[in-house]
Amino acid sequence: MLLALDQAHPSEMLQILHNQLSSGFGAIETRLLVADYDQTELRRLDDLPVEHLERLQIDGTDAGASFREQRPIEAPTGSAGDSETVYLPVSMRGERLGVLVVRMRVRPDRPTLDALQAVATTVSYVLYSAARYTDAFERARRHRQLSLPAEMQWALLPARAFRCPEFTVAGQLVPAYEVGGDVFDYAIESDKLTVSVIDAMGHALEASVMAGLALASLRNRRRAGEGISEQLAATDRRLYDYRGGDHFVTALQVEIDVKTGRGRVASAGHPPARRLRDGEVTSLSTVPNLPLGLTGDTDYDVTPIELRDGDRLLLLSDGVIESRSTEGEEFGDRLLDRVLVDTAKLPAGEATIRLQEAVRAHSHPLDLRDDATLVLLDWRGSHELGFVDRGAREPD
Repeated sequence: MLLALDQAHPSEMLQILHNQLSSGFGAIETRLLVADYDQTELRRLDDLPVEHLERLQIDGTDAGASFREQRPIEAPTGSAGDSETVYLPVSMRGERLGVLVVRMRVRPDRPTLDALQAVATTVSYVLYSAARYTDAFERARRHRQLSLPAEMQWALLPARAFRCPEFTVAGQLVPAYEVGGDVFDYAIESDKLTVSVIDAMGHALEASVMAGLALASLRNRRRAGEGISEQLAATDRRLYDYRGGDHFVTALQVEIDVKTGRGRVASAGHPPARRLRDGEVTSLSTVPNLPLGLTGDTDYDVTPIELRDGDRLLLLSDGVIESRSTEGEEFGDRLLDRVLVDTAKLPAGEATIRLQEAVRAHSHPLDLRDDATLVLLDWRGSHELGFVDRGAREPD
């Protein structure tokens, strides 16, 4: 199947997928649903115009349950229940892309179900790479047009989630279709994990340009082997040279030794990270360094941190705390901490979405006053070695 997909035109992917599942598993119908940017809807990947694509709400549907719980779900279908529909999460290393829907004449046994999940996992890698050379995947993900700044921001991001035995990273931009000045980033090496959140001043196109320049600079210096303090200092100079100090960017960077859990955090005028440990939330204090781009010669001091097995770290932008209800009440620290505790047992990817939902529900009507970025880091420790089973739920 993978060889056939690799040689096919992108528009032939669904037909090839169905042919393979029909001949290999007796499938009588195959559909591929992809999640939208807000991760509230699943939309059928098809050649139809966007407005005619099948749409399913994630809440309250079998397909949505498979997506949220990251497990296969079976349901009798047909007028007399004479067929079985299997919903399989299409995910790669924690990045949740959608759901593969396969209708079969008979209920699959366990080996068949495992094989179908392996197919769904393979499809996730094909989908992710296809997004680099066709717009079909991107069009299906959108229930409305992205703003130009949002288009720029999403193009800059890494995969929204990554999972390995030692840790999971999951991030989300809110509001997904209008975001302009927020981005997040992470990079995994053999001995180090770096996670960053960036928030550019303002909301228009210039904020998106500043955020993109800051992200590119941080990556450039990180890939040159520099630590987070040096990365921030170099980016401060780049932004100052570009705007002469009249625009700025805040940033928070965390660097963790994956073998020990010890690391450093550096802030450039950014809200502190929050740590959930044993049911309690604490704010991680950092040296109050200046934002990036104000002076061009700021030194960025770091603060040591240490993660323990089971810790959850939240990096966020000020749009989360400062989002206001129609009555003018801020989302605030207290509500944020309560949602963090309430979602503690959920996998990071799902907890990120629940946090997003809480922010948006508080900011009714759904027009945030500022961008809001959420990044969760779940730390499980370097002793948990080995591979995660395909189809298995992410450890709590």
